[in-house]
Amino acid sequence: MQLRKKILSGVWGSIVAILIIPLKTRGAQIKLENPLKTDDPIALLSSIIEWLVVAGAPIAVVMIIYGAFQIMTAQGNTETFATGRKTIVYALVGYGIIICAWGIVAVIQSVLEN
Repeated sequence: MQLRKKILSGVWGSIVAILIIPLKTRGAQIKLENPLKTDDPIALLSSIIEWLVVAGAPIAVVMIIYGAFQIMTAQGNTETFATGRKTIVYALVGYGIIICAWGIVAVIQSVLEN
């Protein structure tokens, strides 16, 4: 098994060398783009929170409608009614946490900029 690993690592090393050495000898530079499009961690966190606010709104609305549907179809069943109520409360609390995170990031960003 060890021999197989050594052979595979040698093959991969050779493939990498074959691909990179011609580029280096011609003076070509290898440049990797930053997929995050920012170097500032606060800006990255802000963009993630903004995305969560936008993506979380429709999810919260759907969950509230689902909870209301559970309540309407409970037909006197207290367990189904309680489940629908919990669904609505959890959807509102979850979206509230996202909004609070947005506010916390805004406060941290304003403190660090001053």
